Amino acid sequence: MNTLGDRLRKLRQEHESSPRQEDVAVSIGYSRATYANWELGRGEPDHDALRALARYYRCTTDYLLGLTDRPRLESPSQEIEDDSNITLAANNEDGYGNAPSPELRQFIRNIIQDELKKREKK
Repeated sequence: MNTLGDRLRKLRQEHESSPRQEDVAVSIGYSRATYANWELGRGEPDHDALRALARYYRCTTDYLLGLTDRPRLESPSQEIEDDSNITLAANNEDGYGNAPSPELRQFIRNIIQDELKKREKK
């Protein structure tokens, strides 16, 4: 199963403006042929394209990649409920593989919450 291509096709067909492949491709700065190949599973978008697709479709990159079946976070705080995000952030501070302390875990949650609030105001 071509999860990425299937999800791109589904998102495009369900999008409020019912865009053509060319419309999506132009919006994110790629050719129609490139986008069509992604939908057909003949290639995969690079990181920049994946981020552009997620912004265009207002979904997560995890959904596009098949890592989750939820296209969108239900609430901004939902993302920080998942301890794996805290662990990933802590590994950058404490070194790979070390479990974050409760204090560091709360510090990281606070930073994430502050950033989410800033983005909601925009």
